[in-house]
Amino acid sequence: MSRKTHAPLFLLAALTLSAVTATACALDEGDDAQELRAVKITDKWGVLDPTHFPEVNSCEDYWIQRCANLSADQCTLAQSRYSCSQSNSGVVITDTFGDVAESVAWEGYARGDDSAVMSGGGAAEACETMSLDPERCQALAALAEVLGEASHEIMDKAPAGGFASVIVIEDNLMVIPDLPSGEDLVWEAADALDWEMPMLTAEFAFANPGLVIEDNVMLLVRPNGTISVSSSDAVFLQDNHWEDCVECDDTIDMYIEEYILIDG
Repeated sequence: MSRKTHAPLFLLAALTLSAVTATACALDEGDDAQELRAVKITDKWGVLDPTHFPEVNSCEDYWIQRCANLSADQCTLAQSRYSCSQSNSGVVITDTFGDVAESVAWEGYARGDDSAVMSGGGAAEACETMSLDPERCQALAALAEVLGEASHEIMDKAPAGGFASVIVIEDNLMVIPDLPSGEDLVWEAADALDWEMPMLTAEFAFANPGLVIEDNVMLLVRPNGTISVSSSDAVFLQDNHWEDCVECDDTIDMYIEEYILIDG
């Protein structure tokens, strides 16, 4: 289990990359915190093609600039979705929601934390260092694991994936296509990042293994079958590019990728 940390504010203020600012609009660009854009509800995910930034020297430079105008929550969600690969001809940003999920790991994040916690085991392991009430954290983590195991069944009936609310009705966990019924960390970040995503097209009922859910909970099923389960102040998500993290830097919340040859 490892923790990623954000760059100090003076680094964010000191480094400006005009080339990234000019070209990164193709990705879900962060605006001023005062301007909140609506999530676009469509019939499919707005998965982006890989984007090459030849003017950017490294993934470190890219993420410093990318997160400069984002909150910690928004930056964490952006990094959970996009991977960065670098070479002597720039960087390539890839939307991992379009990748085949061959190897996944759980990642946990609580609102206000400096970084996400990556777990090589179950989701609950991340609770050890998340700033969330332990009982609430364990309950949300257990729910995430139950829904993670059910993701193939969900994708069979709703192949586009999408979002839904999760509630408990008697002995069942109900996954109901609906907007979040209250504040939700992932929904707020998706709103600010201008994501496009569908609503689940089917309703599901799973046996409740005794979980007590006190929070409003949202399930997000990505187009590659990985999921996130979130509440007003925490999220557990499946990271399908975690093996790419060769070395997690001490000062930058980023992935340092293996060098690859980029045509260009």
